[in-house]
Amino acid sequence: MHLKILSMVNLMLLALAGAAFAAEDVGPSARTHIFALDDRAMPGSEPVDTVALRHARAEAVDIRHSADGWSEPHPLDREEDVWFIAIETLGWEPGLHEFKFLIDGEWEEGANRIIYINEDGVTAFPPALYLTWQRDPTTTMTVHWHSDHPDDPSVIHYRLPGEDDWRSEEGDKTPFPFTDRWIHTVELTGLTPDTRYEFRRDDTENVYAFQTMPDTLDEPLRFVAGGDIYHQKEWMDAMNRQAASLDPMFVAIGGDLAYADGLPENAGRWLAYFESFYKHLIAPDGRMIPQVVAIGNHEMQGHFLHWRDDYEPGPEWREYAAPYFFKLFAFPGHPGYNVLDFGDYMSIVFLDSLHLNFLTGEQLEWMQEVFADRADRPHLFPMYHVPAYPSHRNPDDYVNREIREHWVPVFEEVGVRLAFENHDHTFKVTHPIRDGEVDPDGIVYVGDGAWGVDTRPVDDWEDRWYLRIAEAVRHVFEIVIEPERRTVRALTVDGRVLDEFEQSVASPDRDGAGPAPLNPEP
Repeated sequence: MHLKILSMVNLMLLALAGAAFAAEDVGPSARTHIFALDDRAMPGSEPVDTVALRHARAEAVDIRHSADGWSEPHPLDREEDVWFIAIETLGWEPGLHEFKFLIDGEWEEGANRIIYINEDGVTAFPPALYLTWQRDPTTTMTVHWHSDHPDDPSVIHYRLPGEDDWRSEEGDKTPFPFTDRWIHTVELTGLTPDTRYEFRRDDTENVYAFQTMPDTLDEPLRFVAGGDIYHQKEWMDAMNRQAASLDPMFVAIGGDLAYADGLPENAGRWLAYFESFYKHLIAPDGRMIPQVVAIGNHEMQGHFLHWRDDYEPGPEWREYAAPYFFKLFAFPGHPGYNVLDFGDYMSIVFLDSLHLNFLTGEQLEWMQEVFADRADRPHLFPMYHVPAYPSHRNPDDYVNREIREHWVPVFEEVGVRLAFENHDHTFKVTHPIRDGEVDPDGIVYVGDGAWGVDTRPVDDWEDRWYLRIAEAVRHVFEIVIEPERRTVRALTVDGRVLDEFEQSVASPDRDGAGPAPLNPEP
């Protein structure tokens, strides 16, 4: 009898202990990242398998996320003022996801939260390895990557395919603003033009590839252009895949990249941006595709220089207003505009449309000199963010009007025939324009920045004398340059051709004259 009673007591004690263990199991784990409503930091420096929100007054908290199309509410459990849920319960596969909390059925304010899940099913910072140039694209390559520790080496090893020995180059690193990450930059110089190289970081065995640009234009050369990159991750990913499928030598982007606005709470958007380019902007032959970028209004706090009353000339203020831009990209560097010369056959001039620099003054004087020095280039292109000839916004808005007044005459004087514009979130191709009129000798302006963003209406485009075609659709431009001509195609994310036209360019027997006229054809 006593043994039976003792056994019953033991069973009750075990049951109580089991209940206690069960209660512990449903609580937040030791590897939990607890968010606050005013905290947009991206977990990653330490792996976690549970996410949580601290909120004392909520009656219910859910998560909705991009992995299931934002269609399912995922209720969180509560322990005191912490609401929590396991990553496994959310069904997040390895990769990058966006999500938001709903508190008592109401979406939290602010940008989407961003999280990256590694192959182990826990949080991490997403990969970031990307290429650009600072100078001669025929003999150099600049490699950027991000790491988690300040003592990680800034060293790149590189070689020709088939070689046994690696050459090495050391660079610099700088803190990634408002994160725990570090940005590494290594410039490789003395490379052979039109040559494929293998490279790897010092701290990994993963081998990647890039190709230098040719020093002469003996064969057709392709690049892709566009702007306004990241509203929704799936749109950006899809267009990056489409751009890469065209097998370009590089992509040129006219601003509004991650839409981070220079704000600390949006640092995660940059991590998502680079993860997408790392994963999806890979050429069909496996090489990484470099990107060269201009600044847009969403790279800075306040969007436009004339909207801020604290302007001070110099790099300190520019890095204060655009804390990410100059650290993440070696090009264009200070002051925010620059030119990239590809041999003697192409130059792309990246300009600042009143974001960190005035349209006139020093930038205009620099622009006049740069274009005059390159007037004999067969392919000479300006790229900038705000359009001279917009397809959605009012063409008489201040910045549009000022660009037409001060920049367009410089373009026309040296014989520019093609200009890349962005900002309006539409597709457009203008008639050739010169002296404010349609003219077969004029400049065709293409744009208007709709890589991975919500598009805007172009309902009145036929009433704008300068537009030849316009549509509210996401797109990129494919440009193929040859010694005597260039072909421009606009394509949607599924490969539909929106427009195609050809332009002739200067030939050697024209003594360096500007491009010969050729009317664009639909």
